[in-house]
Amino acid sequence: MPMTTKYFFFSVLFLCSSLLQAQTEIQNLRVIAPIPGQDISAGYLVLKNDSSASIELISVETEDAERVQIHTHQMNNGMMRMVQLDSLSVEPGEQAEFERGGLHLMVFSPDVQALESGSLDMRFNFADGTSIQSEARVEQLMPDSGGMNHQSHQH
Repeated sequence: MPMTTKYFFFSVLFLCSSLLQAQTEIQNLRVIAPIPGQDISAGYLVLKNDSSASIELISVETEDAERVQIHTHQMNNGMMRMVQLDSLSVEPGEQAEFERGGLHLMVFSPDVQALESGSLDMRFNFADGTSIQSEARVEQLMPDSGGMNHQSHQH
């Protein structure tokens, strides 16, 4: 293959990859800080596919935690159970909402310094070889009670 053809081929491949990435969005990415004494957290987001092709999320990575898994809840014999997914497909024009009681990310052993900094850097990897970097904001499960600290009460 002549050198100019190779450059053209790789340029088209890069352009297609960039276009797909531009049409795939990670929105409202957030990770809930673990409750004291726990080392597992949950992540929520909206994965939006505005492209003309299906996308398949195959993994999520971060250097700010031991590992991240894609999970959902499923009813099994009358009991709601959490199930790990190997991948998640999103059809063209659709979106997947990761929220409590449904799809979510499980974040194992998040780095304390990253949690305290207020954000975690995450990479979403797709079956076509593309990836999207996104920053997750850290939210507290129990936000500041706004002066409702009961430690100073006298009983």
